[in-house]
Order: sequence, then structure tokens, then C-alpha cells
Amino acid sequence: MHKGDCKLGKWDGKGIKYYENGNKLYEGEYKDICSNGKGINYYKNGKIMYKGEFKLSKWDGKGIKYYKNGKKEI
Repeated sequence: MHKGDCKLGKWDGKGIKYYENGNKLYEGEYKDICSNGKGINYYKNGKIMYKGEFKLSKWDGKGIKYYKNGKKEI
């Protein structure tokens, strides 16, 4: 499920995508349905997986990766 901005029937702007259990999967900027810009990826348990930059729905640029327990990956 997705909540957020749409343009010409495509996700564009800011939005939130959810897992089937209702927890967030991604929150941030979209362009043409893809995660583009700054955003946050989440694990199914609700903890942050990655916080940073995205391009074409992939981690790209500066960002921080987290373990499932919430600690930063070094």
C-alpha cells in the first residue's frame, strides 16, 4: 500500500509505502514510482534499515545502514 503524492497516475513527491503487516517499508521522496531522493527503508519489524539517498529505488549516495537491532553498521 502507498500513501502520498501522485502525478499523472505515478507516485511523485513524498510518500510512504507499507509492508502487508502495516509497518512502513519506505518513507521519503518518489519520482516516477521509484524511490528517488532522500528517504528511509525499514525492516518488517519497524526498525530503520537504511536512511539516506536513493536513486531508481536503490541506495545511492550518502546514507547510513542499520542492523535489525537498530544499531548503526560500521
